[in-house]
Amino acid sequence: MKTLYFDLFSGCSGDMILGAFVDLGVDIDKIKNGLSLLDLTGYTIEQKKVIKNGISAVKIDVLLDKDTSAHNTHYHNYSHHPLEHNHSEHHHRTFKDIKELIKSSMLKSSVKMLALEIFGYLAEAEAKIHGVSQDNVHFHEVGAVDSIVDIVATAIALDEIGATHFACSKANVGGGTLSCAHGVLPAPAPATTE
Repeated sequence: MKTLYFDLFSGCSGDMILGAFVDLGVDIDKIKNGLSLLDLTGYTIEQKKVIKNGISAVKIDVLLDKDTSAHNTHYHNYSHHPLEHNHSEHHHRTFKDIKELIKSSMLKSSVKMLALEIFGYLAEAEAKIHGVSQDNVHFHEVGAVDSIVDIVATAIALDEIGATHFACSKANVGGGTLSCAHGVLPAPAPATTE
């Protein structure tokens, strides 16, 4: 039995999770090859060694192509109701769109199931907060190319490492306020808390 334990003392993000998997020995080329099975373009993945507070770590960045980056942002708040702000500012995908993107790919069925499960948790929280059905949740930041890459790449890495159990510490989600498409909200935002 292989158990993965994540110590979330400083929160977590897609690049942090992917960097941890690569540092554990998951081959970045296997992740890239898996991602190539998605009908998704406009990005490259960069891996580098960094030193954070004197400790060596692997840093993974999803770099957006110039023509893509104007329409995509990295996720800090997950999604928003379509009536609440200007559609021209962000590239939107509904949960239904993301499900179709993943299901129609040639990814392994176990990777598809895990990626869909991760997005499903996000859609469930967003649907509850915004009072819409899960399929109609509009993902802005999470719907962006870099965030789809983060989540699907994590599913590929989890499948590759072969862990049968998962555990984590309490997530440190910060405090204060944050600015997002809905204006200034408490941190963590309502959907993040959910």
